Amino acid sequence: MKWISFFCFSLLLFENLVFADMKVVFNTMESVPYQGKKLKKQGFMVEISKESFKRVGYDLEIRFVPWKRAMTEAKSGEVNGVLGAWYNKERTKLFEYTNPIGKSTLVLLKRKEDKIKYNTLKDLKDYRIGVVRGYAYTNEFDKATFLKKEVVHSTELNLRKLLFKRIDLTPDIEEVVYYLIKSKFPEHIGKIESVGKPLKVHLIYNIISRKKSYYKKMTQDFNKGLKMIKGDGTFNRILKINGIPQ
Repeated sequence: MKWISFFCFSLLLFENLVFADMKVVFNTMESVPYQGKKLKKQGFMVEISKESFKRVGYDLEIRFVPWKRAMTEAKSGEVNGVLGAWYNKERTKLFEYTNPIGKSTLVLLKRKEDKIKYNTLKDLKDYRIGVVRGYAYTNEFDKATFLKKEVVHSTELNLRKLLFKRIDLTPDIEEVVYYLIKSKFPEHIGKIESVGKPLKVHLIYNIISRKKSYYKKMTQDFNKGLKMIKGDGTFNRILKINGIPQ
C-alpha cells in the first residue's frame, strides 16, 4: 500500500511539474481590434487569453501567421492551438474548444440622435444604408433588394459617412466599429448606437489541438483561468480599456 501511495504521489508531483509555468504556443491571424501585432498587448483577445493561462501556471506565446497556416500547424500539433475561432462542428474532430473568450456582433448602427426603429427590414426601405463591397451580412439582408444600399470599400468609410449624415444606417461588427470610433474619431465617442436586435452573433473561442496528449487538461485549465478573471473583474476591465462593448 505504501508503494502504491508513493507511486500515486509521484505521478501527481510529476504532473504538477510538467504543467507548472508550461509554455503554450497559439497561432492566430491579424484581426483588429481582436488581435494584432501593433495593438496594445497584441489586442484584447490575446490579453484575455494570456491572463487566463497565467492564472493557472501557463505562459502563452502568440504567433501571427496567415489563417490557413495557423490551422495547418495546429492540426499537425506543431503548435498547441489557434486563438480566435468561430465554432465549426467539423473542427471538433481535431480540436477541443475552450469556453468563449469573446464575440463578433453584427448590428445595424445609427446616429444616437436619430429616432430609427424597425420590426422588419421593410421598415427600413426609406433609409440610406451603407454596406461594404464583398461583405456577406445575413441571407435576409443580402437578398433585400428593396433596401437603398450604398456600396463603399471599407467599414471606416461607412462610419465616416454615418457620422457626417451621408447615410442613415450601416450594418457592421459592433466591436470593430467602437474600436474605430475610439482610434479614428475620438471626438464622436457616444454618438453612434445600434438599433434593434443584433443581426447575428458569433461566439469566439480558442481551439486546442487534439494532437497534444494533454489537450483536455490544457482546455480545462484555461477555462478555470478564464472563470477566475471573469470573477474578479479583470475580464470586463480588459474590454473597457480597449473600448469593447460588454
